[in-house]
Amino acid sequence: MDLDAKTFRSIVNATAGKPAASYGDVPARLTAPEGIALVRLARLAVDADDREDEEEMAFLEKIIAHVCALADITAPPEEALPSDEEERTTKLADIAAALVGKPSAALGYAIAYMMTISDLDVAPIEATFVEDAGEALDIDPDHGDELIATVGELLTPEA
Repeated sequence: MDLDAKTFRSIVNATAGKPAASYGDVPARLTAPEGIALVRLARLAVDADDREDEEEMAFLEKIIAHVCALADITAPPEEALPSDEEERTTKLADIAAALVGKPSAALGYAIAYMMTISDLDVAPIEATFVEDAGEALDIDPDHGDELIATVGELLTPEA
C-alpha cells in the first residue's frame, strides 16, 4: 500500500482538521509530543498481530516519515515490544494520554487503522487493536466508523 505526502496531508486534514499544505514552508501542524505519540502508536499497531511483513514495515516507515515531518521531529527511539496483552493495553493507554481531547486523537485512530490494513490481511487481533485504540483515544464508535470510511476512500486510488 502506498502513502504519498499528498494523501497523508489529505488524511491529516480529514481527521485532525488541521491544514497541512506542505512540510517545508509552513510551521509544524503537530506538536512534538503529539508526533512522538503518533509514531509510538504506529509502532504498537504494527505489532498487534505479533508478526511483521515487508509491506507492513515499509508502510510503517512512510507513516513515521510523514508524522515526523509534520511535527518537525526526528523519530523517537524504538521501544521494547509489549510482552503480553496487559502490557500492550498499558502502552496504548500511555500513548493515548498524549492525544486524548486533541484533534490529533482522530489522526491516531486513523494511523492505527492504516497500520492494521497495510499488509492487506487484517487479523482478528488487529481489528480488536483498532477498537481498543478507539476507546483509549476516546473516539466515539460512530465517528470511528466515519474516520475509517474516509481514510479508506483517501487510500483507494481513483480508477
